[in-house]
Amino acid sequence: MDHDVLTAYRAVTPTLCRPVYAAAELGSLHDFTAQVSQDVVSTSDDLGQHASVGLTSYTLADARRVMTELRAALAKCATAEMRPSAAHPDAGLGYSRTRLRSVSGYGDETLAFGAV
Repeated sequence: MDHDVLTAYRAVTPTLCRPVYAAAELGSLHDFTAQVSQDVVSTSDDLGQHASVGLTSYTLADARRVMTELRAALAKCATAEMRPSAAHPDAGLGYSRTRLRSVSGYGDETLAFGAV
């Protein structure tokens, strides 16, 4: 992963929401060994419905950290306005009503969540 991207994830405020921001951007606060991602956009209306799906591979130690950090952050950041840095106050990601989604059969450990 690009060092600048990792630096941006690590600068997100509020701090405890950093793993959620990184996951929403299909990344994490840790380097991965491989990644595949897909964006799906609905053209059925003007609302711009959008879904992102990612499959990422980490070393075993980093994978455990990624999942632990993301689960903890989702529990604490059910609603957040996250900013990648103070230098860009208009950039960021806002969401509410996070909820874990049931998934299975996709690797050693899988986590899916939704938010609006």
